[in-house]
Amino acid sequence: MNWKWKFNNQNKFNAQNRKVKNRSNEVHTKKVQTVKKIKRQNTCFIIMVVITSLFFFQPSILQADETASPSTGVSIPVLQSIHLSPGSFIFPDVSSTNLDKGFLEARDAATVTVSSNVAWQLTIQSEDPNMGKVKNNVKPLSDFLWKKSNDSHYTTISTDGKVVDSNSEYADQQKIKLDYKMLVGWTKDAPGTYGLNLRFRLSTLE
Repeated sequence: MNWKWKFNNQNKFNAQNRKVKNRSNEVHTKKVQTVKKIKRQNTCFIIMVVITSLFFFQPSILQADETASPSTGVSIPVLQSIHLSPGSFIFPDVSSTNLDKGFLEARDAATVTVSSNVAWQLTIQSEDPNMGKVKNNVKPLSDFLWKKSNDSHYTTISTDGKVVDSNSEYADQQKIKLDYKMLVGWTKDAPGTYGLNLRFRLSTLE
């Protein structure tokens, strides 16, 4: 009887232990599952944070500007331009009135147009030593005179350049009008044709 009681009590004790262990295992399992769920939730939360961060930071990347700074320039040399109109000039035929007066005068006989991007000066000279020879009569250069149309005094032409006009400023299509004068006389010139070649030179003003 005692042995059976011990045996029955031992079985009851073992059964109770198994129940306690099972409950303990169930609690442990629930804890593990709970921890796993918490971990999964944390993991999901972290992933969402990362994705959200990327989503919010992406527009700033798309809005970034790209810039370039190329260089450019231009080189402008010294430039000057001169134009004479008309290209040549011939005095009208000499009359007895002209011989009486001793000269022929041509107002606004020529117009020189000047353009320059630097300070400039315009000179005039003869390319010939005289105006030609008829028989034994040589007409000298001193018989041809010139002046700016707004000046009052004439200047004798020579093979040396004489300043017509100058300016320390730039010129843009500046027009300079010239008057010509030819000296003639009854006993001064033999009948014939006389002439000379004029040279206009535009240069920088030093």
